[in-house]
Amino acid sequence: MSDSVLTSNVCRIEGHGNLKLDYKHNKVELVIGEGERLFEQLVLNHPFEDAPFITARICGVCPTAHVLASIEAIETAFEVKVTPNIINLRKALLAGQIIQSHALHLFFLALPDYMKVMNAIQLHEQDPELFKTAVVLKRLGDQVVEVIGGRAVHPVAPVVGGFLSVPSDEKIKKLIGDLESHLHLALETVELFAGFSYPKLKRETEYLMSRNGRIISNRGLDTPLENYAYVFKESVRDGSTTKYGTRDGHGFMVGSLARLSLDSDFLNPKAAYAYHKIWGKDFPTYNSFHNNVAQAIEMVHLIEEAVSCLNDVLGDKNKLFRVPFIARAGSGVGAVEAPRGTLYHSIKTDAKGTIVLYDIVTPTVQNLVNLEEDAAVMMQNNKGKNPERLYKEIEVLVRAYDPCITCSVH
Repeated sequence: MSDSVLTSNVCRIEGHGNLKLDYKHNKVELVIGEGERLFEQLVLNHPFEDAPFITARICGVCPTAHVLASIEAIETAFEVKVTPNIINLRKALLAGQIIQSHALHLFFLALPDYMKVMNAIQLHEQDPELFKTAVVLKRLGDQVVEVIGGRAVHPVAPVVGGFLSVPSDEKIKKLIGDLESHLHLALETVELFAGFSYPKLKRETEYLMSRNGRIISNRGLDTPLENYAYVFKESVRDGSTTKYGTRDGHGFMVGSLARLSLDSDFLNPKAAYAYHKIWGKDFPTYNSFHNNVAQAIEMVHLIEEAVSCLNDVLGDKNKLFRVPFIARAGSGVGAVEAPRGTLYHSIKTDAKGTIVLYDIVTPTVQNLVNLEEDAAVMMQNNKGKNPERLYKEIEVLVRAYDPCITCSVH
């Protein structure tokens, strides 16, 4: 540490990254040092069927999102039209993935910052009931993914055209019952995170998300998914192994806070109650620390969403869970709202369905520059504060973004 620069490893995030604060120039960098894995090259010359299962190995926290984004890209390239019950099962599966991830992040990574404990072990010692809530919600997400996807990590059931296998009506009914019986725990989580005092930060931010095959933002952007490469740019830096996303030269944000800032009108009833009555503030607040509250509200919404989708599957008399298709030369883009934001997969295949080009843009890549810009504002607004104390606040900001370093170096 010099007089003006402090660099240290960030703890309690998914992966390894160093936070570098330059106090003299009010500059912040999140430097990613994990090795690149080059998954976009690994899938080349493989048959299309391999892409969802290979790319899922990018991450053990959000593999389901990679599977579904990859499948959507392939189905777009092959012009595959799936049935409503396939769509509903996939929506429920993705909901389970996000519940898994949000519960893990909120309770085990972010919560210690506000409960004044060092880790989950100390959380268990201080508040065993709260720890139990964390474990139950995490297991609930695991259960959804396992029942629908075939296993809790790296699901094997979803494939191009539908599912290799699907749960019985009895298992779906049990899953619905378990989701409904644990909804109150998600509501209590909103109450918990809405009650914390968050550091002051207000910086107008552009929020992006995907909706119905389009990319939208709070600054008027509305364009088809296939234009993603024109919407933002990725660049590399010396000394870091990830790319950094910018839009028109500035950072932007994806994820829970972006989704609630753009899409809160579509919340399910209990989630709308949590938003308006428990949280009681309007999004966007332009305070990125509130991403944690947004994640908690999303858990409520997604439990309700999964119940609704699974009930629709039960009520569908024409339960076709896999449709025929023909592999062909084509290209397609798939996008899903992953736990940390919009995840893009893009594919190009030859006439045999062999992969000739593949591109992946992860949410963390899109969030990194905006995170640094937020941190720079915090430094500017807190001149004179003890450097190590300011560093700790900015480290809390990093955790609020819930970065997935593993995905960023895919």
